[in-house]
Amino acid sequence: MLRPRILLFSLVTSVILFLIAMSFGSETNHHSLTYEFGNVVWVLFLISVPVLIVLTVVFLAQRLINRSRERNLLHGA
Repeated sequence: MLRPRILLFSLVTSVILFLIAMSFGSETNHHSLTYEFGNVVWVLFLISVPVLIVLTVVFLAQRLINRSRERNLLHGA
């Protein structure tokens, strides 16, 4: 069972990666090493967003399944 803490951690990680990528990967940055670092962080951000989406869908599906089971147990089905 996924816990909300995992979703929060994934969201915070995605936001931090985005902020780092924007600050280091900007076109005004003329240092190639920091520009490349920004590109690597951008790719990590692009990977983290679909992971966050999948985790959210799985979490919501688990919550719906648990609620339906609880309702069935309460109504004696």
